[in-house]
Amino acid sequence: SSLSPSNSHRTPSYSTRNQGVFAPRMASKASVTPSPKSTTNGNSNSNNLYIKNLPQTYNQLDLEALFCKFGPISSATIINDSVGVAFVRYRNSKDAKLAIKELNGKALFKHGKEIVVKYA
Repeated sequence: SSLSPSNSHRTPSYSTRNQGVFAPRMASKASVTPSPKSTTNGNSNSNNLYIKNLPQTYNQLDLEALFCKFGPISSATIINDSVGVAFVRYRNSKDAKLAIKELNGKALFKHGKEIVVKYA
């Protein structure tokens, strides 16, 4: 079967938002994807780390202090439902990689367990 002209190209549609001002809006099935060079948007798993075997007494400030040494953090969260589990998201994937290299498998705490730091 042949394609109809309406399926072969995009046509602008118009929105009447903003108090009657017509703004063109392209109809598209494609979603917006981040640039491969951009690692600051927080959408990449190469920025997001899973951490386990933290001490039970560890809090948000302790977590941030341990991981900020390797670069700027966009978020850090201790999971309250699980003992010793947290997530840290770096702004740059190279910083996340460095944190894994420097911390994973190290016995940093008095409880003697090796910290696990890996990509989430």
